[in-house]
Amino acid sequence: MAKLVTYTFIGEGASKLKAERKIYYKKLVNAAKIACNFWNGHITPDKNVVLQIDVFTDPNTTTIARTYKPFEKDGTRYVKIEYSSSKIWFTSFVATVFIHEIAHGLGFGWESLDELYDKETGKFHQQYVEQIPELAKMEIELDYGPATRYAHWDEEKFGKELMTGMMAVQGTYVLPVTIKIMKLLGHKLDAVPPEKLKLNDKTFKQLEKIKFSRQEDVSLIDLLYEQQTEKTEEVPDIPWWKILLDWFLN
Repeated sequence: MAKLVTYTFIGEGASKLKAERKIYYKKLVNAAKIACNFWNGHITPDKNVVLQIDVFTDPNTTTIARTYKPFEKDGTRYVKIEYSSSKIWFTSFVATVFIHEIAHGLGFGWESLDELYDKETGKFHQQYVEQIPELAKMEIELDYGPATRYAHWDEEKFGKELMTGMMAVQGTYVLPVTIKIMKLLGHKLDAVPPEKLKLNDKTFKQLEKIKFSRQEDVSLIDLLYEQQTEKTEEVPDIPWWKILLDWFLN
C-alpha cells in the first residue's frame, strides 16, 4: 500500500469546538483537507503521516498555534498541532499553517535535514547540490530562537516562502526546491511545480475540490495514537486585517 498524508481531530478542545462552533470546526476540517491534498499531490511519503489537530481556548493568547515534536509508531509518523479557537479566521491561512507543519513532520527541520547542510554557513553540501542544483541558492536559517533556526529557509532571503520560520505564517508561495528536497528526506516525488507556486485562494480552491478516495487505506492507520513530546514551535499572533491584506495582494 502506498503511504499517504492524512489528518484526524483529537482531544476535548476539538470535540467542544465541533459541538459549539461548527462553522469554525468546518474551517479546520477544510484546511486540513487542503493541506493533506497539497502534500499527497506532490509526494508519496516514506511512511504514513497523520496530522493530529486539537484546539485550545484562551481569549488572551498571543499564539495562533503550537506544535510538538513528531513521534512514530508502527511505521506511522504523527504531527500534533493545537490551534487557538479564537484565531480561526480564514481557511486559506489555517491551511498554510497546516501545510508548513506537515512539512516539518516530513523531516524538514529534524536530524535528516541536519545532514544536508553546513551549520556554520547554512549552505548545502556539494553532494546534495549535485542532486538538486537549486539548493546552491538556498540557505538554512541560522538566527533567531531554537524553534526557528536550523529548521527553516533563511528569513531575510526568502521572506514569505512556505518554509521560512517567521513570515511563513503568512506564506504566499512555495519554491519548487521545497518540494524537491523531500526526495533527500526519503520521500518519493510525484509532481513538482515548474515554477514558484502561489499560495492563494485559487490554489486552495483547487485543492479543496480534490475528492479523496483512499478511505480504506486510512482505516488501516491508528489515527488516535498519542505520545507526549516537547513543544517545538509557536505560531505568533498576526492581526486578521494584515492576513486578509496579504492574501488580497497575492
